Amino acid sequence: MTDTYEVKGTALLSIAEFVGSKFGPDGLERWKAALSPAARELTDPRLSASSWYSGEVSHEMRQAIVDQFYGGDRSKVRALGYFSAERGLTGVYKLAVKLGSPMWVIDRLGMVFSTYFRPGKVVLNKREAGFVVGTLEGFPDVSGIMVEVFAGFVQKALELSGVSEPKVVVVKTPTDAEPNAARYSVAPFDVTARPVGVA
Repeated sequence: MTDTYEVKGTALLSIAEFVGSKFGPDGLERWKAALSPAARELTDPRLSASSWYSGEVSHEMRQAIVDQFYGGDRSKVRALGYFSAERGLTGVYKLAVKLGSPMWVIDRLGMVFSTYFRPGKVVLNKREAGFVVGTLEGFPDVSGIMVEVFAGFVQKALELSGVSEPKVVVVKTPTDAEPNAARYSVAPFDVTARPVGVA
């Protein structure tokens, strides 16, 4: 992992908020104790939400959730993405998600997600009726945790848009040899509807 990968403060605050909400004050303290001093410093609620911080530290925070609470099962960290979407898709974002078609929502989620991580981006590789395959690129997280977080984020966003039981599947996780190999698929959903007021 390189220090050129950065994450917005609001995403770090969301990680700490998730741990406190899901595992309580004792869990929050246990999680913080497992972090390096640099990562622990970035769990302070007074952290600037609009500043950029080390992506390596954000990965450490997510990895500590997997290790401390999920017994190493990274698929369970989807709950963080679900929580982040629930908390983050508010106001104008929430209205857009509710009014947009599922495909419109998926198109925009990549843009929303990319405002919190740089240089990370979401690429839609394949689109069919009720099915999408995408790739996360620029996230130097070869553990596959980030694609699980994104899968939870997409799932909750689609639920907010009215999709009943969307299936978000991690097709391939990244490796050292293929760091941009994080692929996911999303199905089923209706891609024919258009959002209100959007051509």
